Amino acid sequence: MTILSLALDGSGPQGGIALLNDTTTIDTAFFPEGSGFGVTMMAQLESLMRQHRLTPADLNLMTVASGPGSFTGLRVALGLAKGIALVRRIPIIGLSTLFLAASMNRQGAPWILAIRDAGHHHLFYALYVRRDAALTEKIPPTMGRVEDLDSMLADQVPEESVTCCGPGLSLHGDHLRARLKERFCSPGSPLSQPPPDVLGRLGFDLWRQGLPPAPADFEPLYLRPPQAQTQLKERTEG
Repeated sequence: MTILSLALDGSGPQGGIALLNDTTTIDTAFFPEGSGFGVTMMAQLESLMRQHRLTPADLNLMTVASGPGSFTGLRVALGLAKGIALVRRIPIIGLSTLFLAASMNRQGAPWILAIRDAGHHHLFYALYVRRDAALTEKIPPTMGRVEDLDSMLADQVPEESVTCCGPGLSLHGDHLRARLKERFCSPGSPLSQPPPDVLGRLGFDLWRQGLPPAPADFEPLYLRPPQAQTQLKERTEG
């Protein structure tokens, strides 16, 4: 029996949907994040399913980018994925966007740092180490300032080279290059957002390894505190 799965990514800046049979891509769709993102994602999903004469009743597995990333995009994609999984009583796999970025790097230094900008002088980061084909999480997805990242790297990887990737390099790449010097490594397309079928294949592989949480227990990885709380803290510290 093949597993028909649907992968949804609303982490931004581009939304993505993929249909897969096991690890074979059937089709993908991409669309920009913006006003009416929820309506757009639903319309793209309905169109994709209709093209292949499928309905949600045909699905066996959901995979979704759980964050961190765009609050609105994550909320839309997670809500849609969770709704389908609950109604269909099928498993849902959530994958960190930082793990997704790190998984694209199968060459270079075994230590992999994935980063995304979080705004307000903060960033999201996670540290992994690759042994053979497997990624092991050493530092889970975290939100902090650049100096927090520096301290973490000094403690965890004091001497070895580090492959740096993720969309956060567009803002923080120069700092990391200066910080790591000759130990700084970067893949060919470090800023690119992994396509949704990669998300789907990783979700399928994780699903085969064990039981995922029940859809009702699935939680997003926002990390970021509410904007009002962040603004109040900045005014207080200022």
